[in-house]
Amino acid sequence: MKQFYDSLVDVAKMQGYDLNYEKEEAYSATWMGEFGDSPKERKACFAYYWNDRESYEWEETLQFLTKKGYNIRCNFHEKDVLLGNVVVEIDGKWFAIGECRRDDVSEPYVAKVWSQKYVLANIKSVQTQLRDAIQFSVKTKSK
Repeated sequence: MKQFYDSLVDVAKMQGYDLNYEKEEAYSATWMGEFGDSPKERKACFAYYWNDRESYEWEETLQFLTKKGYNIRCNFHEKDVLLGNVVVEIDGKWFAIGECRRDDVSEPYVAKVWSQKYVLANIKSVQTQLRDAIQFSVKTKSK
């Protein structure tokens, strides 16, 4: 799982975010240009990255990760369920790494990806089985 999140950090860097998991800080020239560069703003930028990014931004991130070889899907418990999990396959096991949604059983979209700290702290509870899984090539929707 750590290797997956290391790959996510590489993708984030390509997208203009320098993530630091240990300090829970991020640097973005766009963010810092607007709000200034201080430890408080770096923490706010890190929080923004994980909590407030738009669906299309997560889709772009996950598309880069699928190109790196990760098998990522949107997984729902039933066909008519509107809330599900974004899951990734690691060593033959599936792990929930975020949330996905669909409106009236339409194409799913990624709502959020959880931080490494959250996933690793809950690794036993985020391991899951595929049910109504849709290969990741989903369309996204803004908040």
